Amino acid sequence: MAGSATLKLAFSVFICVAMVAPLAEAAISCDVVGDRLAICGKVGQGVPGSLEECCSNIGFVLSLPQNQADRQALCACVIAYGRKHNIDWAAVARLARVCGKTVFFPLGPDTDCSKVK
Repeated sequence: MAGSATLKLAFSVFICVAMVAPLAEAAISCDVVGDRLAICGKVGQGVPGSLEECCSNIGFVLSLPQNQADRQALCACVIAYGRKHNIDWAAVARLARVCGKTVFFPLGPDTDCSKVK
């Protein structure tokens, strides 16, 4: 009888973990993306250290996606941020190159993030 109760408890714990695990996976947060990329706007203003911090943050943001859904979400965050702040997309592309980073989606206000692989 005790073995049966232990088995039921173990199964219940397994079911709970299986249900909660997907919730624990890190989703792409547009707030985090925006906060990390905000410093990049200061690069053109000549703020000391801003280029190094911007490059570091671009690398961090580009490392967030773990799968296609994450890459599409990151794309959507970046495009929305760019639209909101009316950024110069060509300047963003140049900055990514200066930082040695490869952006895995087209940079521009008309980017269709659903096509990002």
